[in-house]
Amino acid sequence: MFTIKSGQAEKLGALSTAFELYSCVFLDNDTAWLGGENGSVVEVDLRKTLPVFKELVPRNRFSKHINGMSVSNTGRKIYSIGARSHLAEMNRLGKVTRVFLPGRQPQTPPGIRTALSQHATDQAIHRYLFNPSLLGRKVRAELDELRGQNDFVSCAHAPGMPILAVGTEEGTVLLVDSRDGQLYQEIEVSKGAPGSITAITFLSDGELVVMSYDGIILFLSAKYS
Repeated sequence: MFTIKSGQAEKLGALSTAFELYSCVFLDNDTAWLGGENGSVVEVDLRKTLPVFKELVPRNRFSKHINGMSVSNTGRKIYSIGARSHLAEMNRLGKVTRVFLPGRQPQTPPGIRTALSQHATDQAIHRYLFNPSLLGRKVRAELDELRGQNDFVSCAHAPGMPILAVGTEEGTVLLVDSRDGQLYQEIEVSKGAPGSITAITFLSDGELVVMSYDGIILFLSAKYS
């Protein structure tokens, strides 16, 4: 842990959370949440000379790794995203108040192809994507199940609107209404091949920057209706 004074970083101390950390978000100048392995979340009080933390969400509460967190525009809600389509809304006490997009599967042809590549032949996947009537009902049902759930890997909340942007492993950005969890839009960023959306940030309510695993950085303009 470091603090910045007069432009210089000073070490405050070290913390051992006993689990792997994948994400960090500041709730205010004095409080940070750390999230990671098996859904664990701890809160760090930065006012202490040696920072201390308290457990908010115990390990295995979600059984899904938390890859990112973001604070709502009101500051009262925190959103966590992670493996196997984990997207949860929490209050400041760490209690889960709602779950959005449960069980969401890969939606794009590249994402679906990647998910099924270890389970089916190229011919079967091609038919599943573009001519499913050539496959039997049982085969289609099996492939539906084998698609699995989409991993969410990054997120950011708009500064002045109830919009949460979620980056997926298959290279798409989901724009979600953080009031009710409805999906506004899915934007395919990595054309032709899946590439995780590793980072997202809003420049304004209508503009966001997206970075993908394959080195692409895009400036997107979002419109909501």
